[in-house]
Amino acid sequence: MEVNWQANWIWYGGDESPRNAYWCSRKSFDIPSGAGRVRALISADSRYSLWVNGKYIGHGPVRGFAHNWRYDEYDITTHVQLGTNAIAVLVQHFGHSTFQYIETRGGLLAQVECDDRIVAATDSTWRGALHPSYSRRTTRMCCQQAWVENFDARVGPLGWTQGDFDDSNWEPAVVVGEVGCEPWTKLSPRDIPFLTQIPVYPARLVGMRLVKPPKQVWSMDLKPN
Repeated sequence: MEVNWQANWIWYGGDESPRNAYWCSRKSFDIPSGAGRVRALISADSRYSLWVNGKYIGHGPVRGFAHNWRYDEYDITTHVQLGTNAIAVLVQHFGHSTFQYIETRGGLLAQVECDDRIVAATDSTWRGALHPSYSRRTTRMCCQQAWVENFDARVGPLGWTQGDFDDSNWEPAVVVGEVGCEPWTKLSPRDIPFLTQIPVYPARLVGMRLVKPPKQVWSMDLKPN
């Protein structure tokens, strides 16, 4: 299906290609009475996780080259309600090339359509903040992969994916450009199925112990230096 893109690529007002950055971005939108199908179209550089009204929807996009970047489509009809709703996105930008990704710059593109009428689209009215729970000073998993994930659940904006979260102290997003701008000069739909992401719980607890982290860890990105 042809997409009537009204969304812009957006990013926060800092580094265009930050090292191992996690950026939260969100927007409220309204669903009128008698609404039918509601869908979300989304892409990001490098990766995104999507929530609607606090419900986790999915993760993407599939890997690709910037000159033919990929976007995803979700049917979110069952996840919205009459009146005010909220879409929330966590964007991870690698800031470094891997064997799966060629470094460009950070960006988010998202659009919500209700019966083919656009009710939300990324622009400067979206608000965002770097997620403080994710440590950016982590090591590479290996030269083929990106960064080790280090998440501190004691800090961070609790409930930021929920509809009633107060984001008034977050910064407005900065518009990078319209669909078709550099470096993502062409957008194509996902060409493989979504991952199933089915939870698998442990059968039993074998053992547990407290691991003390080392007092000091040194890491240097050798290639760019």
